[in-house]
Amino acid sequence: MKFLLTALSVSLFYILLNVYISNYQVINQAFLGDFTFEYRSALMFSLIQGLTTALSATSLIFLMIISVLTGLNSAMLIKKVNKGGGVHLMFGGSMLGTLGSGCVSCGLPLLGVLGMSGSIAYLPFKGLEFSVLSAGLLLISFYLLLRNSKKECVIKSS
Repeated sequence: MKFLLTALSVSLFYILLNVYISNYQVINQAFLGDFTFEYRSALMFSLIQGLTTALSATSLIFLMIISVLTGLNSAMLIKKVNKGGGVHLMFGGSMLGTLGSGCVSCGLPLLGVLGMSGSIAYLPFKGLEFSVLSAGLLLISFYLLLRNSKKECVIKSS
């Protein structure tokens, strides 16, 4: 139960993070301006509702897949770290998913930070490659975490 709750919480956080990063200018203006709490709350909820109209069906499906895989990886990672394990590919897959999620204009600010904002125009699938690569890395990471979670190191005392 704790594992599922952690995975669900991280998945939801990942979706919210993607929505809010894509709209950071609007959010900054709303929170730095002289607006009521009700207005700010309504704006945040409207941004979440607008997710289905702002993204194509393919982008929305990949966002959900990547968020679920990020949640599962995070829950497995927390479980493994609590047992004294290490970290694998999860962070790279999640970062690629953030870059490739949504439309081109949503990913461009993050690519601009990396100095690659114009490069997405040359990709044949307009950024879908990032989402596919991200989902693949997260699946590999989850598989490795799952496989290694069953192994136990037994140290015999003399």
